[in-house]
Amino acid sequence: MAVLLDAAAMVTNSECTSRNTVIFVAFDLEEWQEELFEPVQFLCTYDGYNIIGVLPGPLIGTASDQVILLGAHYDSVQTTPGVDDNGSGMAVLLDAAAMVTNSNCTSRNTVIFVAFDLEEWQEGPQDICIGSLYFVQEWLLPFLTNDGGAANSSFQGALIMETTMNNNNTPYSQEFPQGFDRTNQSFPCSFNVFTLSRLEYLKVVLRHMTCDYFTTSNWRINLTSSPGVPNENHYRYLGDFFRSDHRRFWEVGPPYLKALFITDTANFRTPMDVCYHQVCDNLQFVTDENLLFLARTALASTNMIDELAMTCPVGMSDVAN
Repeated sequence: MAVLLDAAAMVTNSECTSRNTVIFVAFDLEEWQEELFEPVQFLCTYDGYNIIGVLPGPLIGTASDQVILLGAHYDSVQTTPGVDDNGSGMAVLLDAAAMVTNSNCTSRNTVIFVAFDLEEWQEGPQDICIGSLYFVQEWLLPFLTNDGGAANSSFQGALIMETTMNNNNTPYSQEFPQGFDRTNQSFPCSFNVFTLSRLEYLKVVLRHMTCDYFTTSNWRINLTSSPGVPNENHYRYLGDFFRSDHRRFWEVGPPYLKALFITDTANFRTPMDVCYHQVCDNLQFVTDENLLFLARTALASTNMIDELAMTCPVGMSDVAN
């Protein structure tokens, strides 16, 4: 549990200033620090660092390597300590990295752990998720391809942890983002689950699903892909579903990259409805109940990585919990 607590203290404010942090060396991962430069579509030159840890699989650099990624942003806005947004996502990232690398499992596919910088809003109205934009374009796509453009590795997908600590069982504490229309039931399957369930869950945003996804017993998260990239109408009418680093994976292609947005819904769930980007996003969220909720999320993420990328002795996939 120490990793979970330490992560809340390492979140830093974005201010167009550079920072240099080493976090993955302790897990015996190959680590890179990726400096951010000026993306052509932004007005400000932003200095920052993505921190990348890689657990190489035995087939790394070949077309048979099926890469999986776990990521979270480590910056926060200047007005908040950022314990839930996004110290909690970083806690999941670090705890999962610790469990994966300290288990008795061996890697069969490459696993990438990324702490993104500059996810939060910067100078301009579109200056968001700058670190993940740079990572996808300048690090991940070259990593997955060779000089001739042919695939070196396949990409199973990215799990993006964003604000994951707020476990609230109070009735009617969940609000709905734009696009969830209570009258015409724009998303009836999701709406019914949110309405009928207690809030002992995280929201998972993916690009394609059916109602069976919610009704199948013991349902599990599946990484799915859809052809094409989001268009202007998606951002205009469903903008709340693009509010984290997963969007930068969805915005490239072909090949189209899979990514899941995993969140406690931030300002759509009390008390983060009043604490989002405010001073009260602080240590009040570090309760026994929320820490257990966070630990379960880290363990679920670890188990998913084990299934997709590791070979584990029978009954040992969650040995590090």
